[in-house]
Amino acid sequence: MKHHTGKFLISLIIFLFIHPLVHAQDGSYQLTVEAGGAIEFKVYSLRHYYQGMTYSNRTTMRIHCDTLSGNQHTDVWYLGVKAQDASFYSSYPGRTLDLDYVTVEIFDGGGIDAFNSGELTSGEVTLNGSSYAPLVEGGDAGNYKIDLTYHLDSVTGQLPGYYNTNFLFKMDTVPFPW
Repeated sequence: MKHHTGKFLISLIIFLFIHPLVHAQDGSYQLTVEAGGAIEFKVYSLRHYYQGMTYSNRTTMRIHCDTLSGNQHTDVWYLGVKAQDASFYSSYPGRTLDLDYVTVEIFDGGGIDAFNSGELTSGEVTLNGSSYAPLVEGGDAGNYKIDLTYHLDSVTGQLPGYYNTNFLFKMDTVPFPW
């Protein structure tokens, strides 16, 4: 049996999309990428090709939220993520990779404030290109940090290439689904 050992690269460039729904003068929120704004999965070994790979705590985001009051939909905030496209696109014409090869996991990054039980999504989130997957549900006012870990599953049977898509993050006071 012959194995192909060509280079395989998935590039995830993270873009922020912050939806400013908060209109009250005393309420505002901010989402900032501190580290890991561009993620690249460089699959260049048989081990990575067959077993996948993990980038632990690769992206760190800082979240600041003042007290939410006034005309907001709720008194808490939500953070979601989705892929910009329906699949990873390749630098080679006609090649794509399904989004479910990559999952995202969120952890409390040790900000000034800690998340309450149940606010962070537990387990891995699979991206899709049509709706936002919840990362934080019902966050309170405060200063937080979150760390994101990325998992690439085995890409056995896929053609080598440079695959990429953009992650879109949205912070809002309207509950899911969006």
